[in-house]
Amino acid sequence: MSMLLGTFVMALISDTVRNGLQQFVEKLSFNVAGVQAIAILLGFPLFLSIGVASIIQWAALYQQVAVKSWVAESAVSGLGAAFLVVSVIIISIMQRSDTPPSINYLWIVFTMFLIISTGISYFQWRQLRTILIHAWHWPLIAIATWTGMGTLIVGLGMGIIINNLR
Repeated sequence: MSMLLGTFVMALISDTVRNGLQQFVEKLSFNVAGVQAIAILLGFPLFLSIGVASIIQWAALYQQVAVKSWVAESAVSGLGAAFLVVSVIIISIMQRSDTPPSINYLWIVFTMFLIISTGISYFQWRQLRTILIHAWHWPLIAIATWTGMGTLIVGLGMGIIINNLR
């Protein structure tokens, strides 16, 4: 639900940063306004989604880990990974002119969620390895779940936004 709320918030915020995002979508090249627009569009919904999901996970773990470090490390690592993706991977994928923009977009979304979920699950695994016998299952399940759900929901949400901008 938090990812759906985040997608809705992205749609509302997209009106605010429409010019930068419009240039980014039309030219499919690096520009500061476009990167700032995407950072704003991703930052708040991503922080909200990670925060809510981390609190639910913490409650499901019967509060065996400290809530502040669980949520804070998850949110910070997720946002850090997201900005890494925005600043490096998106630019390199978009430089590939031989593939259509829709395929580039799908690779961007998939790569973004793969890296974000990997970063988050690493910090969560570090805390879980002291209380779980097979803590290494956590990152595998988390990466598969979040990459699949994120690609589907954000892929659909951002796809609608980008199609409306054109």
